[in-house]
Amino acid sequence: MKPTIEEALDQCIEQIRNGASIETALTAYPEFADELRPLLATGCELAALPAPPLTLHGLMRKLSRAARPE
Repeated sequence: MKPTIEEALDQCIEQIRNGASIETALTAYPEFADELRPLLATGCELAALPAPPLTLHGLMRKLSRAARPE
């Protein structure tokens, strides 16, 4: 059975997480390559960004939880 574009995307993401390049991951799905390439490139760029800093609200929640007795 032919994979859907969603299945192809999932498989490509898994391959990239395991160290494959975008182009290598896309070789298994040439019929979807033109559509998936920009999505995968954007995903890789986002994954490379540093985690956002903790906001004041987030810090206050964290401290509030830590102060609660168990």
